[in-house]
Amino acid sequence: MINLKCLIDYKIINNDENIIKKDIISKKINNKISYIDDNDSMELIINKDNIIMIKDNTDSEITFNFIKNKKNELEYYIKMFDSYLDGEILTNELIIKENYINIEYELWIQDEYMGKFKYEIIIKEM
Repeated sequence: MINLKCLIDYKIINNDENIIKKDIISKKINNKISYIDDNDSMELIINKDNIIMIKDNTDSEITFNFIKNKKNELEYYIKMFDSYLDGEILTNELIIKENYINIEYELWIQDEYMGKFKYEIIIKEM
Protein backbone atom coordinates (compact mmCIF):
# COMPACT_ATOMS: atom_id res chain seq x y z
CA MET A 1 0.00 0.00 0.00
CA ILE A 2 1.36 3.38 -1.04
CA ASN A 3 0.33 6.13 1.34
CA LEU A 4 1.61 9.63 0.82
CA LYS A 5 0.63 13.20 1.37
CA CYS A 6 0.50 15.31 -1.73
CA LEU A 7 -0.67 18.66 -2.96
CA ILE A 8 -3.21 19.08 -5.69
CA ASP A 9 -4.17 21.96 -7.92
CA TYR A 10 -7.56 21.81 -9.56
CA LYS A 11 -9.79 23.75 -11.90
CA ILE A 12 -13.53 23.48 -12.37
CA ILE A 13 -14.92 25.28 -15.38
CA ASN A 14 -18.58 25.45 -16.37
CA ASN A 15 -20.92 27.94 -17.96
CA ASP A 16 -21.23 30.10 -14.85
CA GLU A 17 -17.97 29.84 -12.97
CA ASN A 18 -14.28 29.22 -13.17
CA ILE A 19 -12.81 27.91 -9.90
CA ILE A 20 -9.07 27.50 -9.49
CA LYS A 21 -7.53 26.11 -6.28
CA LYS A 22 -3.84 25.52 -5.63
CA ASP A 23 -1.79 23.52 -3.14
CA ILE A 24 -4.61 21.71 -1.37
CA ILE A 25 -3.21 19.14 1.01
CA SER A 26 -4.46 15.71 0.09
CA LYS A 27 -3.80 12.07 0.80
CA LYS A 28 -3.07 9.43 -1.82
CA ILE A 29 -3.46 5.78 -0.91
CA ASN A 30 -2.92 3.44 -3.84
CA ASN A 31 -5.52 4.53 -6.43
CA LYS A 32 -7.49 6.81 -4.07
CA ILE A 33 -7.01 10.55 -3.54
CA SER A 34 -8.90 12.35 -0.81
CA TYR A 35 -9.00 15.97 0.28
CA ILE A 36 -11.18 18.51 2.03
CA ASP A 37 -12.00 21.77 0.29
CA ASP A 38 -14.18 24.32 2.05
CA ASN A 39 -16.99 22.15 3.46
CA ASP A 40 -16.69 19.39 0.87
CA SER A 41 -14.97 16.09 1.50
CA MET A 42 -13.75 14.81 -1.86
CA GLU A 43 -12.64 11.30 -2.77
CA LEU A 44 -11.40 10.16 -6.18
CA ILE A 45 -11.02 6.47 -6.93
CA ILE A 46 -8.87 6.20 -10.03
CA ASN A 47 -9.09 3.08 -12.15
CA LYS A 48 -7.72 2.27 -15.59
CA ASP A 49 -10.91 3.15 -17.51
CA ASN A 50 -13.00 5.15 -15.04
CA ILE A 51 -12.91 7.52 -12.09
CA ILE A 52 -15.39 7.46 -9.26
CA MET A 53 -15.74 10.81 -7.50
CA ILE A 54 -17.59 11.14 -4.20
CA LYS A 55 -18.41 14.65 -2.98
CA ASP A 56 -19.77 14.73 0.57
CA ASN A 57 -20.86 17.71 2.67
CA THR A 58 -23.44 18.47 5.38
CA ASP A 59 -26.28 18.78 2.84
CA SER A 60 -25.66 16.07 0.28
CA GLU A 61 -23.50 13.26 -1.07
CA ILE A 62 -22.99 12.92 -4.81
CA THR A 63 -21.30 9.93 -6.44
CA PHE A 64 -20.13 10.26 -10.05
CA ASN A 65 -18.79 7.39 -12.17
CA PHE A 66 -16.91 8.87 -15.11
CA ILE A 67 -16.46 6.52 -18.08
CA LYS A 68 -15.36 8.07 -21.38
CA ASN A 69 -18.11 8.36 -24.03
CA LYS A 70 -20.68 6.83 -21.71
CA LYS A 71 -23.85 8.31 -20.24
CA ASN A 72 -24.71 6.86 -16.86
CA GLU A 73 -26.61 7.61 -13.68
CA LEU A 74 -25.18 9.40 -10.71
CA GLU A 75 -26.23 9.09 -7.09
CA TYR A 76 -27.36 12.39 -5.56
CA TYR A 77 -28.43 11.93 -1.94
CA ILE A 78 -30.09 14.83 -0.10
CA LYS A 79 -29.44 14.23 3.60
CA MET A 80 -32.11 16.53 5.07
CA PHE A 81 -34.89 14.73 3.17
CA ASP A 82 -33.27 11.27 3.25
CA SER A 83 -33.96 10.94 -0.46
CA TYR A 84 -32.26 10.73 -3.83
CA LEU A 85 -32.55 12.94 -6.91
CA ASP A 86 -32.34 11.44 -10.38
CA GLY A 87 -29.25 12.46 -12.29
CA GLU A 88 -27.10 11.51 -15.27
CA ILE A 89 -23.66 12.37 -16.56
CA LEU A 90 -22.16 12.03 -20.01
CA THR A 91 -18.36 11.85 -19.89
CA ASN A 92 -17.02 13.45 -23.07
CA GLU A 93 -13.32 13.37 -22.13
CA LEU A 94 -11.41 11.32 -19.58
CA ILE A 95 -7.63 11.55 -19.37
CA ILE A 96 -5.93 9.62 -16.59
CA LYS A 97 -2.18 9.98 -16.11
CA GLU A 98 0.01 9.42 -13.08
CA ASN A 99 -0.06 13.05 -11.94
CA TYR A 100 -2.81 14.53 -14.11
CA ILE A 101 -6.56 13.98 -14.53
CA ASN A 102 -8.91 15.72 -16.94
CA ILE A 103 -12.66 15.06 -16.91
CA GLU A 104 -15.08 16.84 -19.22
CA TYR A 105 -18.73 15.99 -18.73
CA GLU A 106 -22.33 17.10 -19.08
CA LEU A 107 -24.76 16.92 -16.16
CA TRP A 108 -28.53 16.46 -15.86
CA ILE A 109 -30.42 16.61 -12.53
CA GLN A 110 -34.11 15.68 -12.50
CA ASP A 111 -34.05 15.79 -16.34
CA GLU A 112 -32.84 19.42 -16.26
CA TYR A 113 -29.63 20.10 -18.18
CA MET A 114 -27.12 21.69 -15.80
CA GLY A 115 -24.37 22.33 -18.37
CA LYS A 116 -20.90 21.25 -19.38
CA PHE A 117 -18.15 20.94 -16.80
CA LYS A 118 -14.39 20.52 -16.95
CA TYR A 119 -12.55 19.19 -13.88
CA GLU A 120 -8.76 19.20 -14.12
CA ILE A 121 -6.40 17.99 -11.38
CA ILE A 122 -2.62 18.16 -11.07
CA ILE A 123 -1.12 15.96 -8.34
CA LYS A 124 2.17 17.07 -6.81
CA GLU A 125 4.11 14.97 -4.31
CA MET A 126 5.27 16.73 -1.17
